[in-house]
Amino acid sequence: MPFLVIFWFSFFALTALFGLKLWESKREKILCAGVRSTIDNELERCQERARAFIASVPRRVSLRRSVHMFAHEFILFFSRVAKFADTKAEYLAMRVSRSASAHVVNKKRKASNFLKEVREHKDSLDPVRDGISNGVDREEIKRETSL
Repeated sequence: MPFLVIFWFSFFALTALFGLKLWESKREKILCAGVRSTIDNELERCQERARAFIASVPRRVSLRRSVHMFAHEFILFFSRVAKFADTKAEYLAMRVSRSASAHVVNKKRKASNFLKEVREHKDSLDPVRDGISNGVDREEIKRETSL
């Protein structure tokens, strides 16, 4: 199914380009002459890069590998679109919300209970906390906190 979509899109794009060229030849006008030269230069560079890439690719690329590469690129593209949509939805929700607390978005996530316990344990081992020594020496702290 995706191949049919790509085929028909390409077909209509080529038809449109040929129609534009026919219109230009009948009217003897060139649309966007300055932009066209820039686009031509970029297309020539892309063509050179494509030829270099094709020359560097082994002759036989398996169908499985090419499908994998296509799926990988599609998934990466979809993840970027989803991240962008999530960012914009969050922004829109913040703008639409009428409560004052909604305008402050807390990006920091809450620490897990395990991390809180580790922090409390390390704080309890600190020999000088708030200027008060609790009798624990530095060597014991190094031994307890080292991996």
